[in-house]
Amino acid sequence: MSVVLSVLATASAVASRVVDIHGFFKIFGLSSPVENIFAPQVYPSPEWIGVKIESIYNKQLPNYSPQTTMIQTDKPPNADNVLLRNVDQDLKAIERGSKYNSGNYEVSLKRALQKNKPLCLEVYGKRIPQKSEFKNIIKINTFPTEKNYEKLTLEERDAVCLKHKDFAQTTLNP
Repeated sequence: MSVVLSVLATASAVASRVVDIHGFFKIFGLSSPVENIFAPQVYPSPEWIGVKIESIYNKQLPNYSPQTTMIQTDKPPNADNVLLRNVDQDLKAIERGSKYNSGNYEVSLKRALQKNKPLCLEVYGKRIPQKSEFKNIIKINTFPTEKNYEKLTLEERDAVCLKHKDFAQTTLNP
């Protein structure tokens, strides 16, 4: 019994120190080094982007197995969406179930690349270069106004995709 009480007292002391450290950093407007230990990873909402695929290749990323399918888009080199990944993913955090069809997506992406067709991609996640973390493709639609793609700005392409996100007839099938 005394061992259990000792363990509980130690755990309580450590927890109070973590709170003290966290509060110390927050006083000075700094990010606490212990803040991310307890907080779940929070990603922004999914977004729709209008792109053309420039290349598709497989790459071994740190902390991921097996190799990851990477998709290079026609977005500018400094954009978060210039390089995406296509992997199966649990999407329960955004109440979307799971994505288990990355193989089918890869076929659709390769066909769009071969035909030089623009796509609307719904992407989810964060781009963190230091961790080799990329946004993931969670839905693919055809671009609704293919003839006007080149005339639109990057922002206009994204807006067109967002506007047409729910049109089932635009879903690209492999």
